[in-house]
Amino acid sequence: MSQVVIGGGASGVHAAAALSDAVLLEPESVAGGLAWPEVPIGRGICSDVNREAVADLAGSAPAAAGFSMGLWAGGQSWSLPFQRRDLARILPGSESRRALVDWTRARAEMLARDSLLGGGYEQRTYKDWVIRRYGGAAYRLLYGPYAHKRFGDPEQVGVSSALLHHALILDDGLVGVGSSPEAGWSSLLDGVDVRTDTGLAGIELADGRVSRVLTDDGAMDVDELWLACSLADAAELLGDAIPLGIRKDLEVIRTRHRIQVIVGADASGDTPTELHVVDEAPFFRVTVPELLPGGDGLAGHLIAHLSVEDGDPLWSAGDARVVDGVCSALGSTGIAKARATGARVLRMADYDPAWTGPWHPAHNRVAAWFHSCGIRLVGRLATHRHADVGQLLAHAMHVAMDPKDWHEATRTRLDPPVRLDDLDVSITRFVER
Repeated sequence: MSQVVIGGGASGVHAAAALSDAVLLEPESVAGGLAWPEVPIGRGICSDVNREAVADLAGSAPAAAGFSMGLWAGGQSWSLPFQRRDLARILPGSESRRALVDWTRARAEMLARDSLLGGGYEQRTYKDWVIRRYGGAAYRLLYGPYAHKRFGDPEQVGVSSALLHHALILDDGLVGVGSSPEAGWSSLLDGVDVRTDTGLAGIELADGRVSRVLTDDGAMDVDELWLACSLADAAELLGDAIPLGIRKDLEVIRTRHRIQVIVGADASGDTPTELHVVDEAPFFRVTVPELLPGGDGLAGHLIAHLSVEDGDPLWSAGDARVVDGVCSALGSTGIAKARATGARVLRMADYDPAWTGPWHPAHNRVAAWFHSCGIRLVGRLATHRHADVGQLLAHAMHVAMDPKDWHEATRTRLDPPVRLDDLDVSITRFVER
């Protein structure tokens, strides 16, 4: 059987690594689009629940021992989960008292509604979820500013983003992808037939099934196609073969771009591995890579993570401008003194799914149509999920073994369980993912 993976950055490599005898078509000159494989992608770690799949395909899955999380707010770092009494110090003056009162009232109202009415209050947006649990002050001063930087407008972002990132994840720990990011990347690529600099011209269907992939070098016959690119790119390749209804659904599915900026910095010794930033800054998170498994090669550096809309000036700005902005913000917030010399900028187009409006039913209809054509959606871009590498690998392996089970594979592998009875989720945790 001829299996072809159309890549779109790291997602294509992850999908191809999980399949057997697949050809990866990569439009870029570097596999996965990564010029610096020693730099961890995203968080650089994944859930221990998929340790076996990660170890098999990335060589090893060392435990992220000593991994810690913090919140940068009010000009200083707070360990997560912070103590309830810390909230009075994190927020200014009377606002801290207001936040505690709002939190208590919101929790009481939710418990009463759940008891008397059996729940039933529909929450559509990220903002709804936060206010109903923590109150308006916490949303305005903590969650709102953070959400704008990470997800977009909290009044447009779906409630599923809050459930996934702020509810209690049923997690058994975190592991690295390989003994180091570079070693893991090398293991994933081992045995994969990668064809870089391959210009893609189209995808052809015959009798409603995928038949050929058109490239600048000619046509390739395909029995099964795996898409790890954005759905917008897939739609362009399929052209008029996509029905009008599915095309309308595709218009609902939006993404954001991710920028990772690696700079030299003198961070304090008590800086946590992962620091989530509420204070004014272009980035929503800062990572200390040397505290991640195999990160010794990036000692003395920090990684700033930015999530931006298409059309944001930062996405089109030159690397030097982005680096200067990050270094300035690291200094002005007090997180660290950063150096622009030798800095690196990693840009990942369409990396962050934008869970806005009716994205979920629209994506289900899109996925069902693609699947009926023998086109499997894999990877973070095509599945439109906030999934880590372990989830992506396990999902691709599941679908490869039983393509008919794609819906169940997506539900169980890519929609991680959260506490649906999340009334007891504490404001002091702030973020889980």
